[in-house]
Amino acid sequence: MKKFFCAVTALSVVLSGCSSFERIRATEKNASDEITRAERIAGELRKQRAVVRETNQQWINTTPLPEKTVTRAIPDCPVVINTREAITLHQIAQRISESCHIPVQIMSDVWTLLGTGENRTQRISGDIPPPDTSGMQPLSTVGLSSAAPSTASLPELNVQGLPALLNTVSSRFGISWRYVKGKIEFHWLDTRTFPVTYMDSQVAYNARVVSGTMSSTGSSGGSSGSSLSGDASNTQTTAVDMKSTLYEDTKNAVNSMLTPGIGRMVLSTGFLTVTDTPQVLDTVKEFYGRT
Repeated sequence: MKKFFCAVTALSVVLSGCSSFERIRATEKNASDEITRAERIAGELRKQRAVVRETNQQWINTTPLPEKTVTRAIPDCPVVINTREAITLHQIAQRISESCHIPVQIMSDVWTLLGTGENRTQRISGDIPPPDTSGMQPLSTVGLSSAAPSTASLPELNVQGLPALLNTVSSRFGISWRYVKGKIEFHWLDTRTFPVTYMDSQVAYNARVVSGTMSSTGSSGGSSGSSLSGDASNTQTTAVDMKSTLYEDTKNAVNSMLTPGIGRMVLSTGFLTVTDTPQVLDTVKEFYGRT
């Protein structure tokens, strides 16, 4: 009986030893495979590749490029204005700010257009009277002409939706609006800069042609002698001057597009800066697109 148990114990020890050897062999094989794989990857990395490759085929970049200027759409806001009474531009801007929580800015040139008298200076005719005890006298009492009536109000307005409201107000006041940096701006004039990719040039061609004949003859001897000489020439000079005044032509063309008494332009080397209404600026942009 004791011999049987001893045999069983010895057999179990042998079997466990075999399984341990198998695990060791498997581990060695996995390590060898990893070493082989690492050597293969290292060999690929050590291969010298050309830094610059030349190809005669068309190459297209598949990565989209962002636009230089992205116009953000005006947020949708269910603002409603329905009134049969006069409403001013100030009140409209306040309603938009309260209903849509968007800042609204009215540029100073809008008040110049609407003739409200804000930020205006007037010339005094006559002497300035001394101030009284109550303070300075109003300017209208010292020879000033009366200010132009205010046109910064609409007799009635019935519109809903923020885009429709902005378009309606702009068209009725004769101004424009834009949405930039999270705020709405009402403006009359705008300034844009256009690149000028050409320059004036002047080329002169000069040509000179000279043609002629010369002859001489003579004799001498003893007490008599004679001689004959002649010289004839013809000179022709041709000069051609070619001058292009592209800057002057551009200036005249753009000046004809500007609003009389309102539009301004500055033409410098490489740039044209124009200040006028957005409609005129669009016309100038279209003109530059064709030239």
